[in-house]
Parts: sequence; structure tokens; C-alpha cells
Amino acid sequence: MTHEEINQLILFGEYDQKTLAELWGYKSYDAIRRAVVTPAESNIIILFLTEGYNHLEGDRLKMLGEAKHVNDSRIEGNISYPKDSIFLFYREDKRKKYTFYGEIKIKEADIQTEKASTFLFEVTSLKEIGRQNYYVVKTSDCNAVKDFENGHTSFCLKGLNSYEDSNDIIKPGDPIFLVFGGNNVYWTLGLVAVLKAKSGPVRDNNSEKNYMINADMVAKIVPTMTKEDFIPYKDSYNSFIGPSTKGSRNQALYMISEAQVIGVLRGVLDTHPELEESISALFSKTIIQKVKLPMTVYLPSVKSYGEHSETIIQRTDDSTGENIIFYGVPGCGKSFIIKEKYCNDDEFMERVVFHPDYSYSDFVGQILPKTDSDTHQIRYDFVDGPFTAILKKAWEHPENHYYLIIEEINRGNAPAIFGDIFQLLDRGKDGESVYGVTNSNVLKSGKVKIPGNLSLLATMNTADQSVFTLDTAFKRRWKMKLVPNSFDQCSFSEMKILDTNIKWKSFVTTINEIILNENSDLAVNEDKRIGAFFVSEDDLKLINGKYNPAFAEKVIMYLWNDVFKYNKEKIFDEKYNSLEKIIAGFEKEKFNVFKIDFNESDDTHEE
Repeated sequence: MTHEEINQLILFGEYDQKTLAELWGYKSYDAIRRAVVTPAESNIIILFLTEGYNHLEGDRLKMLGEAKHVNDSRIEGNISYPKDSIFLFYREDKRKKYTFYGEIKIKEADIQTEKASTFLFEVTSLKEIGRQNYYVVKTSDCNAVKDFENGHTSFCLKGLNSYEDSNDIIKPGDPIFLVFGGNNVYWTLGLVAVLKAKSGPVRDNNSEKNYMINADMVAKIVPTMTKEDFIPYKDSYNSFIGPSTKGSRNQALYMISEAQVIGVLRGVLDTHPELEESISALFSKTIIQKVKLPMTVYLPSVKSYGEHSETIIQRTDDSTGENIIFYGVPGCGKSFIIKEKYCNDDEFMERVVFHPDYSYSDFVGQILPKTDSDTHQIRYDFVDGPFTAILKKAWEHPENHYYLIIEEINRGNAPAIFGDIFQLLDRGKDGESVYGVTNSNVLKSGKVKIPGNLSLLATMNTADQSVFTLDTAFKRRWKMKLVPNSFDQCSFSEMKILDTNIKWKSFVTTINEIILNENSDLAVNEDKRIGAFFVSEDDLKLINGKYNPAFAEKVIMYLWNDVFKYNKEKIFDEKYNSLEKIIAGFEKEKFNVFKIDFNESDDTHEE
């Protein structure tokens, strides 16, 4: 393995064990679980660290390898300047992928032969590992402009003014926004590219006061985005990219905040969505997720005063919190819509499932006993429920939008579960609760309110309305959104069911048409229809070429016990008089257990 091979990996990219094992020629990817890996015929040591598994003690990183690693000549000798290249991979827990943090260096070492050796590396504390800093380089250097115009992908940005301790802070892999400035120049002023730092600022040979930076192209922005282009994105203001209330020098290096980066990236990706893949490879997953969250934007408009017209900025807010219940037939894709259109990041959401035994204490929180680790005395603390946990996050981080997702809201006694929180569901135009309630467990003093950056999203099967009825007073505080039963987003709609010629879409369409057309005779309402996502793709496949019972145990049982409970003879062969027989019969005879001819060529779908 060479530097070139490992540098093909993307800094801060995420990789699983199997991928890394294949890259380095290991027969078993279990080898990557070791703390230390030294690929054969290489001069590279690779550290795999996982929080909470005895590899990290503050700033000290332990190498817990085999004995050959302790005595490895590559890490002996002058430990301050090892010949080895040491690369760091880190993951928060064993269930997640490794994040590649690049090359690190040993500062000190305690070499042991009977126990694990301990090394001190040039990395920051655990909480800061992998943290990116963000920079703006504003330049009017003609050479840099020419390199850009000539299509160069690597740049040496010279003559930069220093920025505090930026020469100690900036590190390879840090993002740099390249802005062209200047006075009376032929080029357009503004953001032209996103770069990745190759090296931190070093002294410019032509000046003792200035610095230069080497960086590679990540995303070229054509045409140039000017300050005016960032007017809608308030977080980009004073970033030396968007509108400014203060001046900025040319030939300067600036550090900008995470919030400003999010505002700038949102503007870039709204204008140039084709750059998403390349930009996502440079920035952390968390940053990109925040960029995609709803945010407040401003729209320019013109307002006249007498004979004069003046451009003003109007505020528009797509981050206002809402209460929405998504309802539809079983399997129509309610949870899928929430995942795809709202949020799929655990950092910004809490998910609960209501059921008959779910209570206010489960939802909001409750006082539970806990043993004090110091005094060993029992104390009673309030433990937050999912509602209180996400509520606190939303109030503490107003820059983010959060979601409380309630699955099967009508399978629990929703008004009782909400209790006094029910009052908070009335929201103003800003999304904040109109009325507050007093709850000293949730908030020590003052009134509890739902903030405008917290949305409540719930799902409800219309076929299950009889479980717990949602009263009018409760429902009117929610927006009700019907999720159509459509195959448009179903990737396996044309898949054949098991080893038959019947396609999933054809089967569902035929059954649902019978339910709709024979409604009065069958005493079955339309809510009993089968949804496009009622089963998964795997439920339709054979298992190693053999029969898969999943389809029958989900679909046939649903039709037998729920949909045609009182009229089984309408669709099933009358020789089957029990669920046990119909399930066994389907394994042998497949769709011959039905009285229906399924038309697999039927391309219609429900809307």
C-alpha cells in the first residue's frame, strides 16, 4: 500500500470494514476490527478507534494490537519523527462506519512488551476529532484568476494576509471558499469555487508578512455567485461571501462559522444542485444534513413610496413548525413520505409509537428512582420522555429544525397521552404555541411552549380508526394529509410474486378494485385496501430458490382475517375453511386458492 492508494479515500468519508479490507487485501474484514492494522508490504500503520472501547483516554490514544505491533521496528527508534505514515479511522460505536480523518503523527510513546503500548498523537481531544474549520480566501491575484480561467484543479494562493493563528488551525482537508475580489478588474467579483486545503498556510517566499496556501478544486461555480445571489440566505451575511455590514480586505484569509457555511452552501446548492455530490464529499454528513433542513430565507421585492421605488427584502419562512397527521390505507407509504420529505436523521428527531398501554408519563416524562454513584443514596429524578427531550433540543438549538414523529397515533389514547400538552398544539403564524402550560418538571419556571422549529408528524392507518377515535377537538389542531395509494414510488411494483407470473402491482390493483366495486355487498370499506408498500421487496422473493412464507403470512392472512372476514367465499376457493388451510394451500397452489383471475399485464394504478 502506498500513500497514493490510501489518499484515494475521501477525508471525513465513511467506510465499512468490508470495503477497507478489500482495499488492503485482507481475506476477512474481521481483521479491521483490531485497533492497529499494518497492511503487508507497506510503511503504513492504521489506527481504528471506537469511543468507549478502551482505545481513548482524553487526548491519549492506545494501540491495542498484537505483540508484533509492540515490537514492530517501524514504530521504534526516534518516535518523535517516525518513518511510518499513521492514518486514523474513527467511529462513534461498533454499529457505525469508520470515518477517515487522515494522517496523524506520534508525539510521545510508552513502549511496553507485557501490556498495551500507549502513544500520544498530534490530534485534538475526542470531542474535537475530525472537526473541520471553514475558510474564505479572498484574492485579487491575477495568477490565481488565470489558473482558474485555464481550468487548473490545483491552486497556490499567494500573498495572503495572516488571520490570527490560522497557520496553526488550518489543516489538510479543510474546506476553503475561493472568492475573487479587487477594484477595477475585468472579472466578476464573488464566489467562484470550493477548494480543499492541501497544506496549512506557510510563509510566502516573496514576503515575510504574507502566507500562501495550496488547495485542490472540489467544485467550480459557474457563473460566479455574487453577494446579491446570497441575499435570500441570511446566515451567509458577513461571511465575506454574502452581503456584508462591514468591509473586507483583498488577499485575505478568513475563518467563518458553521452557521455561515450552512447559509452559503444552501445558496450554492439551490443554485447549482449538480454540485451536491462533490460538495457532500468534502463536508461532514452533519453539515450537509443541516444544509437540507428547512431554513428562513428572504425574497427581494419592490415597494413604491410615492414616485420612488426601493428594493426591500421580505422574510419568508419554510421552517415554521406544524402538526401534521398523514393518513391512508395500510402500506401506502406514510412513514416513507416522512423519511423522504421531512427528516431521516436521528440527531434531529425523536420517534415514538403509540399503543394502548402508552401513557402521558411515557410520552412527557416521569420521576424515577436512581442510586447516586457517590453517596449510594437513592434519589428521585425526572427522566425526560421523547416529547420533552426533543422540545429541549429545539429550544436550545433554534438554528435547527426538529421533528417528533408519532407512528400509529390512533392506536393509543392520544388525548390522554398528550394531557396538558394538548394545549400547546394551537400554534401561531410563527409556529410557536399560542398558549403555554405550567409544568415544573419540563421547565422549572415559566410557561412551556412548543417552539417554531419543532414539528409534530404523525401517521394513522384509516383501517384502524376504531382502535381509538380521535375527537374533533384533537384533530382540528392538526393538518390532515391523505397519502394516496400509488405505485409511483414503489420500486418493486413490477416484481413477480415468488415463482409465479403475477406481479405485485397487478395483484394489489385487482384486490383493491374488488373492495371498491363490491363495497356494499362485502360490508368492507375502502380503508381496507392494500397499500403499495404493504410488503417489502424481500417478501416477494424466494429464499435461496425455495418457498418464502412471508407473502402468505402477511397478505393472505390480512385478506382472510381483516378484509374479507365475513365474506371469504367472495374471493377464496370455498374448499378452504380455515386460515391454516389457506396458508398451507397457497404454498402448494399459489394463486389458485383465489376465485379471481389476476391480470399481470394490468398497468393501471390507484391514485
